[in-house]
This record gives sequence, C-alpha cells and structure tokens, in this order.
Amino acid sequence: MKRGARIINCARGGLVDEAALAEALKRGYIAGAALDVYEHEPPTGSPLLTLDNVVLTPHLGASTEEAQQAVSVRIAQDVIKFLATGEAETAVNLPRVTSEELSRTLPYQQLAYALGRLVGSICEDPISELVVRLFGRVAELDSRPITAEALVGLLSRRMTGRVNRVNAGHLARLQGIEVRESRTENARDFVSLVEICAVTGDKSTTVAGTLLGERHARLVRIDDYEVEAVPEGHFLFTRHHDQPGVVGALGGILGRENINISRMHVAVGATCATAIALISTSAPLSATAMAEIRALPPIEQAVEFEL
Repeated sequence: MKRGARIINCARGGLVDEAALAEALKRGYIAGAALDVYEHEPPTGSPLLTLDNVVLTPHLGASTEEAQQAVSVRIAQDVIKFLATGEAETAVNLPRVTSEELSRTLPYQQLAYALGRLVGSICEDPISELVVRLFGRVAELDSRPITAEALVGLLSRRMTGRVNRVNAGHLARLQGIEVRESRTENARDFVSLVEICAVTGDKSTTVAGTLLGERHARLVRIDDYEVEAVPEGHFLFTRHHDQPGVVGALGGILGRENINISRMHVAVGATCATAIALISTSAPLSATAMAEIRALPPIEQAVEFEL
C-alpha cells in the first residue's frame, strides 16, 4: 500500500499479515489501521494490541444497530414467506425447494407422512431400512421433502420425542435405519404413486398411495392387498384368517364400544387364506376392546392408529 494509507479489515482475518502490519504501523509507513477480524481470535499476544494508531473491535460487525435492524427485518420476511408458502428460503438444514415446486410437492409430502405413519404402525419389529419409491409424475419432483415427511410419519409413530423434517434423518440414523430412494417416471398402475417399504430382518412391509386430481390422497395398497382408503382419522387394522364371521365380530365389539364405522375396506390375499381389514372409526378403542379383538381366534394381528 502507498505511504500514509489506512487499512480497514472487517472481512476475514487471514487477509492481513498482522506482523507486517504492526511493523508498518510502528515505522509510520501505514498511518493507521482498524481491524474487526484476526488471524487468531481472540488476538492474544498480538503486537497490534500495544499500538496507539490501530483500532481493534471484537468481531462485532453484525452487532451494529444497522446490522441488527437489517437481520430482524430479514428474519421477519423469511417467517412470513414460510407461513404463507411453506418455502424455507434461507434454512441451512432443510432442502431448498421453491414455492412453485412446493405447491406441487406439498400434497405428496402429506401423503408420504400418512404412509410413513401407517407402515410404522403395522410393522411392529425394529426397522433396518426404509425405501421410498416414486413412480410416474411424482418422480419429476424433488424427492427430498417427500422422503423427509415419510421419515417424520414413521418415527413420530415409534418415538416419544418430537420429530420434524430437520431432525428426522438424524433420528433415523440413531435408530439404525438406512434410508434409500428410487424414482422412475414410468407409471405403475397410477399416474403417480408413492410407495414406502420398511425392511425388518428378512421381511418387509410395503404401503402405497396416490393422489386423485393431484390433491386428494388415497391409500391403494398394503403389501399385496389392494385397498382404497382416505388416509385420515382413526383406524383399526387387522390381519386375519379369511373366514366368515370376522367382520361381524369386529363390528359387534365396535358397536358395543359405541364407536361408529366411517369406512371399511376388506381385502383377500393372493392365496385366499389370509385377509386384512382396514376400518375407519369415529374414535379410538379402549385397551380392553383391543385385547378382546386380539383374542379372537382368526386374528393374527390387530393395531389401531391415527393418520
């Protein structure tokens, strides 16, 4: 720098050779200096601390009145944008998705959340792997928010702590769950299909859902059983031997509990030896009623959950 210059550094400490600057200040070649950042912070033992023609501040650039006002305004703008559109533009721990793409992705995120809760409810063993598969038009979208919501749904069913899109991946790793994704634009029976498979040991449980009109979520498959259910509200799910009287017995217990059946879907397996029932109920069952259902001879599995 030319003789008599003054140097200001509030960018990065390593940009200035502090030993050379101190020598230039002592000789009067540099008239003065002002530093807000240093090679080593705090600058303990720096020769600059003993000089009168240097101003040193403790890295407080963001603590000025103007900076604090600007940061406050930006935070408020970001919060407003998130609440209005769901877009977290400046978040460092969420996938960056534009508001336009988010409007298309959001219904699939909600579907994935419901599918995650469903598979987390009916898969009772520890899960080692979760596979999220996207078919058709949904495969054109960013899969990260969809996978994150599937994890939130799964873990919120199996953990007592709070689960959200930010911590879901970390919590899955702590649980020993490996997460994989696959996408193909080739349609699989539906224009769009979201399929979630939970692997437990040598077994797997798969659920799938779609959107009607890109808006209305429908559950369409549980393992090899084809169903059609609206994934919302309270549900009773059973796996049972395919024989007469099962549905009647379930209805009798629900009626005695004064619980109304909103919708019921019964499906038979490929071998016709087993069947499932997915019953949408007006309220959850009592522990006594659930114990009675599980004690029915044809029942292999009975769980209730809320989507």
